[in-house]
Amino acid sequence: MGAATVLVAACSTGVQARVDPQLVGTWVATTGNPVGVTAAFHDDGTFTWSNGNLAGTYQADGSTLTFSYPADSGWCPRGTLIWDYEVSGDSLTSDVVRIECPGLPTLEAGPPSPDWVFERR
Repeated sequence: MGAATVLVAACSTGVQARVDPQLVGTWVATTGNPVGVTAAFHDDGTFTWSNGNLAGTYQADGSTLTFSYPADSGWCPRGTLIWDYEVSGDSLTSDVVRIECPGLPTLEAGPPSPDWVFERR
């Protein structure tokens, strides 16, 4: 979980988020904890995550995906989660690289790999 780029919602500041068009859509986890979690990536740079009803902003450049959580998030408020990812057809494979949550030590992740595999819905 990941390295840190602070993401800003395009609608709130006029800054355009980096969005990988291959990532936009709804994905369901076939591998990971928990299996069956749904992640939705929107073309405006926002995301939702069904496990915990999380939402925030993201940036994706084709290999690195950075999630940013708002101050009122139930998980990692004002923090970031970084994944390495790859989209191949209707499959999304990802590995958590770094988690940065204010007030907690930064966590670096490593093998085993992959952490998550999703299927496009």
